Amino acid sequence: MVPIPIPVWDYTPTSRAVYLAPLEVIDYLFSRGADARCGQLLQYAVHRDTPDALDVVRRLVEQGAPINEVKYEKEPVVYWKREPFGLGRHFTEPRS
Repeated sequence: MVPIPIPVWDYTPTSRAVYLAPLEVIDYLFSRGADARCGQLLQYAVHRDTPDALDVVRRLVEQGAPINEVKYEKEPVVYWKREPFGLGRHFTEPRS
């Protein structure tokens, strides 16, 4: 058996669904075992350009998505490569 390589970037099928798919599809993925802690899901949800974007963010928080995580902070190599482009801030930090 050939092991499946772990991608360097934290991007999962659920990441793609959170960005583009209807809420029903996202719910289906969670019902089949998707993990809200993987795939930078809140980062993709806040970039949704649909009327249900807030509902998607709520659903992710209900499913346990980390709200105080800076994008790529758990992946030092990726973080280092992306830092010059701006990594944002925690969702709970006030804007200045």
